[in-house]
Amino acid sequence: MLSEYEYLDESTDFAEEKDWLNKNVEPFRYKINQTVHTDSASLALSRICKMAKSESRKVYLSGQGGDEVIGDYALKPHQSQFKGKFPKKIPLKLWKNFYDGYQYSYLGKEEYVAGSHCVETRYPFLDKQVVQEFLWLAVELKNKHYKAPIREYLLRNNFPNLFDKKIGLSVKV
Repeated sequence: MLSEYEYLDESTDFAEEKDWLNKNVEPFRYKINQTVHTDSASLALSRICKMAKSESRKVYLSGQGGDEVIGDYALKPHQSQFKGKFPKKIPLKLWKNFYDGYQYSYLGKEEYVAGSHCVETRYPFLDKQVVQEFLWLAVELKNKHYKAPIREYLLRNNFPNLFDKKIGLSVKV
């Protein structure tokens, strides 16, 4: 039977996932000051993929790319390149969060951890047509709100959300 959901938070025991990562995931080194084994999001992702595998699910749709493309980590200034304001013309060669740094690091995490459970990862936010549609938006629309296109979609569809709050996929260990 497919489960409805499992709520993961700081009270969840991730010892099994930590052991899994240490035994089954290569030591992928991020371009930021972390590794796949020290990123607590790896533990949560491992739990999600283990659950998916137990339910014979083979593909995982990742939210990876949403922060790097549509939000540029605006709510985390130390990670943000544009500091919450997209320029009129984005200097693609200099857009480190998209081409390098955080994107490279977190894509590696997704591939290594999900792959260790034989789960394939797909990245809808990194589809080239999705990225291009965002790039074509007027700068005023991009800068209207944090992750403005996603916010607009969620509002139009009455989807509950904690707007203007960034909560990553991480757990306390």
